[in-house]
Parts: sequence; C-alpha cells; structure tokens
Amino acid sequence: MHNSEVVSVEQGQLLVAKGNERFIAVLGTCVAVCLRDSLSGVCGITHFLLPVWSRGEPVSPRFGDIAVPELIERMLDAGGTLQTLQASVVGGMDSPIAVPEAGTHVGAANVGVALRALEGYAVAIASVSIGGAAGRRLVFSAGTGTVKVT
Repeated sequence: MHNSEVVSVEQGQLLVAKGNERFIAVLGTCVAVCLRDSLSGVCGITHFLLPVWSRGEPVSPRFGDIAVPELIERMLDAGGTLQTLQASVVGGMDSPIAVPEAGTHVGAANVGVALRALEGYAVAIASVSIGGAAGRRLVFSAGTGTVKVT
C-alpha cells in the first residue's frame, strides 16, 4: 500500500493531481465537485462558497460558476477527456441564507450551479450527496477515485 498525502481543500481552492493524494473538505452550504478521469488517472477537486460571481468581486474559484468550468478546463489541460470524466457533487446543505436572484437558499443554489456546469460539459455524474440539514466531511482518494462522505 502506498502512502498518500492528505490535502485539506479550503473554500475557494481548486486542485488537480495525478497521484495518491487524499483530498479532505468539510462542507456546509459550500459544494465540492470531485472529478476523475478513469483513463488517464487525472483527478481534481474544487470547494466553492457561493454560486455566482458578482462583478464587484475579483474573479475567483470561490464562486461555483467560475470554479466548476475552471476545474474541468484544468482537467482537460492535464490530460483528461470529457468522455472519460466522472463527477461527484457533495455539500449544499439547507440554510436560511437566501440567494434572491436564484429564488432559493445558498446551498441549493450552489448545487444547481455545479450540476448545470457539469451538464453543460456533458460530464457524467457518478454520485451526489447534497442538501439536507447537516454538513458533511468529504474524503476523495485521487488514486482510486473513491469518494467517502460522512
């Protein structure tokens, strides 16, 4: 068994790797999107805080509409292909914090942005663990592509 580096993925981070890393994220209303290319072994993760970038803010992967497409593009640059990418979407717990322009709360808006972006690139969704009243802890094992949510 190979030792693997444990990497904590914070809000606004986006990482791509090809190895045995284990990515860990703690999620409330935030969403993590984990991608793995089954053919090349390239994998990546993003952990975003808010659904949509507002023009007054710096462009950042803190926003789902920036983070998810950027993650997909970085995966492609690292040798992945859209046909062999698989995604897991985790987080987006229910919250009283509303996003008026989305007509829902921030967790649901984050999930919606992630799912729409993946659909727009025709990325297959392997698993989801979304919504609900509790936060989650995610462990994404890059070497195997397994996603464990507690």
